[in-house]
Amino acid sequence: MHSAEAATILRHLALSGSPRPLASLDDEARARAVDAVRSKLTPFARELVSSLQFYQTQPDSLGIGEIVITGGASHLVGLGESLHQMIGVNVRVGDPLQRVVLRTGLDPAIEATIG
Repeated sequence: MHSAEAATILRHLALSGSPRPLASLDDEARARAVDAVRSKLTPFARELVSSLQFYQTQPDSLGIGEIVITGGASHLVGLGESLHQMIGVNVRVGDPLQRVVLRTGLDPAIEATIG
């Protein structure tokens, strides 16, 4: 699967709320995709908590106010909220291009694959 196609599908899945319809993604395929994501989300959250706890044990560590996620998977509706519930830290989707200034427009297909 091409990364732009994967990003498009992720925008039409949802861990919470209602997903946006996508003609090439029927209800059964959508349910399988969401189940696959959920099956990986809990172990990921455990690893994340473990990393955060390790960091907090280091001398001069700072408090953790939020986690910023980027990339293709960050387009999954409800991912930030699900991670927040699992780890107890605010999670938001970041834009890695937010401070980049372009003289010409960016191709929307490229922008979709960046996250």
